[in-house]
Amino acid sequence: MKPVWPLFLALGAVWLAGCISGRDAGRADARRDLSKGVLGIEAFGQHPSYEIDDYYPLLRERYGIRVLDFGCLVDDRTIEYVLGYNEIMDAEMARRFGTNYWRQALESVRQNYESKQRQRMEQQR
Repeated sequence: MKPVWPLFLALGAVWLAGCISGRDAGRADARRDLSKGVLGIEAFGQHPSYEIDDYYPLLRERYGIRVLDFGCLVDDRTIEYVLGYNEIMDAEMARRFGTNYWRQALESVRQNYESKQRQRMEQQR
């Protein structure tokens, strides 16, 4: 007869993995990324094109922040994961850059986008 302990070990690992909340998993991953020197923001939902095309790259260039966007269709666990991840990262980025660093970057991108839109409208006239 084969030993059954490997089966119980595997089932226990699967059970434990399911017991960690999405938020706790996000926090753990954020701490791991910080220990590697990685700054990140995780997002979901629908975003204006200028955020994806201009804002995310600006965060990378100006602050070294990578953005991972999960898109529009996410489950509850992913939402909780993102909230936990960003909870840890937001605190670290506020410590490094101040609490309004992202507002300044987003506002400059938004103004640039609106300016380009006005120029396009004038060219079409």
